[in-house]
Order: sequence, then C-alpha cells, then structure tokens
Amino acid sequence: MQPPGMQKLCGHLSVGADVQATAVMPYARTMVRENTPNDGQQDAWWKPYITHVPGVQGGAAVVRGTRTPVRTIVARLREYVGDVSQVRSALPHLNEREIRAAQTYYEQHQAEIEADEQRHARALNAFVSNARS
Repeated sequence: MQPPGMQKLCGHLSVGADVQATAVMPYARTMVRENTPNDGQQDAWWKPYITHVPGVQGGAAVVRGTRTPVRTIVARLREYVGDVSQVRSALPHLNEREIRAAQTYYEQHQAEIEADEQRHARALNAFVSNARS
C-alpha cells in the first residue's frame, strides 16, 4: 500500500512531493525460505552466486555474471510476498537458485543490503531533484 502523496518508483522505492525516497519494507522479515539448498555449508552456500564487482552497481552485492543487485531481488521478494515464481517472471534472466542465494545473502548481510538500499534511494532522490531543476 502506497502512503498518500507517494509515487511508486523501481518497485521498492517511493518518492513523495518533497522528493523523499524511502525503502518500502513490509515483508522484510517474512520472506519464504522453502527448498533452500543444504550442501553442508548452509551458511555460505550462496558464495558461487553472489559477488561484489568494483564499478558494477557501486560495488554492491550482485548476482554473479549479471548487474542485478541483491537489493533488487529482495525488493521483488517483498513485493511478491516471497513468491519466487513471480520474482522469476519479473527477472527472467535469474534462476531459482540465484534468487534463493540473494535471499540468503540478504538474511546474513541485512545491514549491508539495507545500507545499499538507502544509498540507492539517496542517489535516486538526487537524480529526481536534478531532473526537476
């Protein structure tokens, strides 16, 4: 549900009349974790799928071989209330294991991803402000 006076941008950011961008996080703690791989290294099974590449998405965590940041996948999981099939439809270049890896990475590095969301929101806010000038 969009707060009054807010315009939805990028699926997980909202911009109001005063150009304040905020992350919408209603489902952050309720994302579904079904069929998560368990290969004996449950805490780090995501490592082949998630990486940081200087110069790509500001060095934020991305799915390896793509420019898709973990923050975007988490936003889609929130938007679709954890429905991975809908996330796959929205991001068809990703497979289920990559989506689950991003979800697990977020769960283990929540502060990093939330800081990235805030950094992205500030950048969007600055872009919108400059575009209006």
